[in-house]
Amino acid sequence: MTKTKYFILVACMFWITACNNDKAAQTKQALPEPDSNGAKLFGSFCDDCHAPPRIASHKPDEWRNIVERMQTHRLKKAYSLLTENEKEELIAYLEKNAS
Repeated sequence: MTKTKYFILVACMFWITACNNDKAAQTKQALPEPDSNGAKLFGSFCDDCHAPPRIASHKPDEWRNIVERMQTHRLKKAYSLLTENEKEELIAYLEKNAS
């Protein structure tokens, strides 16, 4: 491998690592009450399939149906489902922080 290719490879690895760390930091900062159980459930529940959406992108009364629909998708993919308590805590968090 030439020095130029090696340098490009190393630079790309650093860039990818920096972007991933930056994304995690931005996601945590962007969430209301980032250390709450609701925020943690939101991140882990959504991250299995896709990036978590902006909470304000839906009205409070829309979130219950969205969470139920995502539970169905998780079931189809054989992912673990939220318990009833976790689901209610997540929905309460989303409804509280939605636009």
